[in-house]
Amino acid sequence: MCLRKWAASASALLLSAHALAGPTLGPTYPIAEPDTLEEIKRSASTKDWQSWMRKQPADYSAFQSARLPHAKRDAVRMFDPTYILPNDIADENGKLIAAKGTRINVYTKLKMRGRMIVIGSTDAHFRWLSEVAQPTRDDKVLLASGNVSLIDVRTPAEYRAGHIAGAINRPLNDLSHHVAEISPEREVVLYCSSGFRSAMGVMALQLEGRHQVKGFAPSIEGWKAAGEPVVTTEGA
Repeated sequence: MCLRKWAASASALLLSAHALAGPTLGPTYPIAEPDTLEEIKRSASTKDWQSWMRKQPADYSAFQSARLPHAKRDAVRMFDPTYILPNDIADENGKLIAAKGTRINVYTKLKMRGRMIVIGSTDAHFRWLSEVAQPTRDDKVLLASGNVSLIDVRTPAEYRAGHIAGAINRPLNDLSHHVAEISPEREVVLYCSSGFRSAMGVMALQLEGRHQVKGFAPSIEGWKAAGEPVVTTEGA
């Protein structure tokens, strides 16, 4: 009799343990807070960004670049990227990885496949880039002549399908209506898909007295062929 009671008690304990280990079902409720990313997208979709850019031209720029002086003669310069650690570097367990004063050169670990090409925004520089340097997809081209406004003169559909980050869309057939937005002193670069429309746009704006306007010879196709990213817009 006692043995049967013990067996029954042991079975009850096993059943209870199994019930605790399994899922506990109960009422569920939807999350009250909206998804943050979806809220940002929803809020951004209600803004007329093109109108904002037309009203605040000083608050945005396609490129924030360094103002470098033009070289007076040909020269070869060596750049030393070595960095001296100001403090000890330890891992999450406190083990010392590198001591203070250690000289580190990231390029001993990181290999660059292409060239770093720096040009100004003059016609001669763009021509040299296209005819002499002839950058490949492994090269990086840096424009170093101050803040430059970048204008995409393709159609709105082409712009939405993929454009250079920071560029504003002013289709060639509508460009004359936006001349007042472009300061005669501000450097502006136009681009399209082949170079034809940007060349037409440059001529049109220069006739309006905007002589700081240049065309981006590689065009959006050259930009993409070099492996550079493009931005797409909803509605493409």
